[in-house]
Amino acid sequence: MAQLSNQGMGTGGARWTPNVIKRSRSLSRNSQASEGDVGLIDDSVLQLSADSQMSGMRLFDSENTCAVYKSSLKKLDLRFCKGVRNYSMQRLAPKLASLVVLDLAGGLRTDITIAKLAQHMCGLKRLSLAWTSNLTDFGVSEIVQRCRDIEALDLTYCTQIEDTSMFAIAHHLESLTALSVAYCAGVTDIGVREVTSRCTSLKILNVAKCLRVSDRSRKNMEKAGITSKCDSFEPFSIHFDPNTGPLNKR
Repeated sequence: MAQLSNQGMGTGGARWTPNVIKRSRSLSRNSQASEGDVGLIDDSVLQLSADSQMSGMRLFDSENTCAVYKSSLKKLDLRFCKGVRNYSMQRLAPKLASLVVLDLAGGLRTDITIAKLAQHMCGLKRLSLAWTSNLTDFGVSEIVQRCRDIEALDLTYCTQIEDTSMFAIAHHLESLTALSVAYCAGVTDIGVREVTSRCTSLKILNVAKCLRVSDRSRKNMEKAGITSKCDSFEPFSIHFDPNTGPLNKR
């Protein structure tokens, strides 16, 4: 799925090309687009927001028609969207500074791209980098040092990260409530202990299939009221409000 959404409304204009309109209409007809629908948002759609000097876009409304609103872009969902290149993300990072929620799962983002985004997105509260095989401890350290208000962080299947990332998270994300490092073989009991001892608001630490995290650590988490295995990715979704549950996806 890939989509752009905003908070607040107000009319505005943008330079819509036939291809951009076609992609946005296709997205509005299928709000549950899957991995096979990559390309609904690509460089041209992302560039439209910057070129038109608009701070936000909404690609569909209640009537399933294309609409663009002048607002501050708060949420950006580019999960499994291969059409947006790393170079474009880096170049447009300053124009995305208002983001609060960002989903880049499965997008093959590099450490350099993550570091560039982190420089401009200090207000991020929810971030997914799941299935980002290129991500290393360096990229995680960059994002958590600069985006210290993050409350939910999804690093599922980021197979290169180790306890260095866990220490960086523990020392910089005081407001963290949900973290997933499922399938991250480099995460051990030491990293888990550091996060659980320092992140006092933590409710979820998903360590499913982390082979170097012992049963003892999992039991200790459960005793502390921290969920150690999350069967649903909903708490990390951009459509999830930690206070009220799932948000309206429209």
